[in-house]
Amino acid sequence: MMKQCLEEDEFRKKEVDTAQDSLNKANDARKKCDDSLKSAQKDLPELKAALATYEAELLAATTQREKENTSYKQRKADFEEAIAFLKDFIDYVAKTLKGSFTAFSFVEHSEKLLRHATRLHRLSDAVPVLVALATVQAPEVPTTNNVYAYNANQNVADKLKDTLNKLLQRLQADWKDNEDVESKALSAFTELKTKLENTINTLKTNIDRTEKQILAMTKCTQEEDAIIANAGAKLNRNGNLKDSASKMCGQFAKEFVEATKSRTEEIETINQILAIIEKRFGKIPQDIKSYLDSVESGWKAYQNSTGFKGFVEYQQVALAAHTAGSALVAAKSLI
Repeated sequence: MMKQCLEEDEFRKKEVDTAQDSLNKANDARKKCDDSLKSAQKDLPELKAALATYEAELLAATTQREKENTSYKQRKADFEEAIAFLKDFIDYVAKTLKGSFTAFSFVEHSEKLLRHATRLHRLSDAVPVLVALATVQAPEVPTTNNVYAYNANQNVADKLKDTLNKLLQRLQADWKDNEDVESKALSAFTELKTKLENTINTLKTNIDRTEKQILAMTKCTQEEDAIIANAGAKLNRNGNLKDSASKMCGQFAKEFVEATKSRTEEIETINQILAIIEKRFGKIPQDIKSYLDSVESGWKAYQNSTGFKGFVEYQQVALAAHTAGSALVAAKSLI
């Protein structure tokens, strides 16, 4: 019986230790999962807010670039149209000034020049040309058909051509500046767009990773909760079984110790009875006395043995363990 008690006690002790170890590890793991979950839940709104900010910045930059590009294309068309007009005008002037021509011949070109200059905000640059046009024509006596003919003053004609060429050069320079500005603006936008897109992609990756972390850590806490519940149940069950076994074995040891001590007391009582009998009725057979003496000595020797002391010690340990176990169960029931 004592062997079974010791084996049961050892087995339940291992089971309790294993359950406690599992419970401790599960609690530690759950804490880590919970900390990671809370951190991810805190980071996710901040990441999404940052993503919205950068996406809005990219949209604003793209919208602005589209406006700039539209303006560039319009300026480019205006410059190229004006440059083409000036080249034609210069050719026309070169041909016309070789002979006489009517005043009306420059009217249409003057109007077109004014329109182009106004559109390009270059009216002040067009004034010298208009002045030259006004002075390049020298009036003559009208013909018989009352048509006023004009002969070009060569110096003034050369000045007109020079003025037109200078205006052409300014417009060509403006056209090149327009191209340079567009190129730089496009380059700057492309660089900004690349940076913003890289940041946006990084944020999206981090958001995806954080959302997966939240799912994983939520699952982790649920799994650890299940492990904690199972380990706690196992700990309670084996603790109760260990306490019950300890109580039962302690009771057995107590009864055995008491029974052993009772045997010695019984023998002493028998010896007392025999002494009374011997005193009253005479001698008692020696073999009975010898037997009782040997039995009494045997019991006393056993009570002094290590084996019997082990029962006494086990009884005390089992009683203390049972008391502690009962207190622990009571405390858990209060929780």
